[in-house]
Amino acid sequence: MLNVSEVLTMLEKEGLTSSRQVVLRWIRQGDLPAIQKTRKEGYQVAQPDLDDFIAKKKESAANTESVEQTTDDYQAGYQAAIKDLLEKAMVSGAGDLFLFRKNASIPIHLADFKEMAARNFSTG
Repeated sequence: MLNVSEVLTMLEKEGLTSSRQVVLRWIRQGDLPAIQKTRKEGYQVAQPDLDDFIAKKKESAANTESVEQTTDDYQAGYQAAIKDLLEKAMVSGAGDLFLFRKNASIPIHLADFKEMAARNFSTG
């Protein structure tokens, strides 16, 4: 069984937290299983429970990074497509912004384009 200080040292090595208060919060919330026989002894954490907790935290962090990266990639691609189309845009005398496709004479109003792009580029 490990005390809170030993648990904190291991979590610091794994890069999960450097805060004793965070470790205690995880214990009190039930995220990190621990036993408190007496207040004087404090919390005791079994090594297998700590190993499972570390694995879950790392998996959760990896999933979060993957979702964030996908979102960033999507946004970058969307912005690049918008930029490419806006570079080809022409402004009419009324100040309305129209987009013209290459080798096509049919203009697409910018508001209509944004609506179509939102539907076509959505990840849902």
